[in-house]
Amino acid sequence: MMFMIRRIAVILVAVLWAATASAQFEDFDLSPGFTPDPATGTGISGGSVDAAGHGSTSSGPCTGKIDTTPDHTLVLRADFSQLRVQVNSAKDTSLVIRGPAGYRCNDDGDGLNPVIEGYWPAGTYQIYVGSVDTGAHSYTISISELPPGASLPGSASGDYESVVLAPGFEPDPRILTGTSGGGTDAASMGSSYHGPCVGKIDGTPDHVVTLSNEFAYLKLHVLSDADTSLVIRGPDGLRCNDDTDGLNPVVQGRWPAGRYEVFVGSVAEGFHRYRLRVTEFR
Repeated sequence: MMFMIRRIAVILVAVLWAATASAQFEDFDLSPGFTPDPATGTGISGGSVDAAGHGSTSSGPCTGKIDTTPDHTLVLRADFSQLRVQVNSAKDTSLVIRGPAGYRCNDDGDGLNPVIEGYWPAGTYQIYVGSVDTGAHSYTISISELPPGASLPGSASGDYESVVLAPGFEPDPRILTGTSGGGTDAASMGSSYHGPCVGKIDGTPDHVVTLSNEFAYLKLHVLSDADTSLVIRGPDGLRCNDDTDGLNPVVQGRWPAGRYEVFVGSVAEGFHRYRLRVTEFR
């Protein structure tokens, strides 16, 4: 009887994993100058197909296990002189992209995260996100015309880099960048146990931090030459802070698993460049 229960459990896990890995996630339809930049999406890596069968490309070898159907479809309405496609995950993932000129692949373009960038002709691209190790892993995919860490000139529009993190993530700290400020008064969102919600924030989150598991301790720390604030909306409500570290805001403590929308506000007038430091170290 116990053997049968275990066998049924294994079959159910396999079926659920297969259903997840074969899902079609967000698609993208982009023209030069698109906003918001980057365009982002999420998904689950892995599959049953060995990407090595697609060989090696100018952007790197095809590695990992991918699904039989693409995770995303990217339609480019015109040629892009510069475009960057990057996957961020707590695990080792790979990119396999099939387009008008054949395959483009990469494994470790940025740490364990794959990156493919350069000139992209107009056309339709099928994007597969592979698992280099075993299993299926949550990831965030970002597509940008801008250099890493850059923002649109003169803009405080949100939607900078987003991440999916699990306890023990590497590299630690994870550094995200952007421009603070916007047209919304953070005070209108209310207050929180961690401090008041202050400053001017954008109407859309600057980052989305997805925690795949609960963190016993996590710290989000903004570093800027100007006075900034943090407003974070998550599954347990608001977390706000202004001046924990001089003029720099910090939110720290226990974090349940879930999706957190992170807004970096300007307490001083104007828009200001910042670095958001995400770490498990105290």
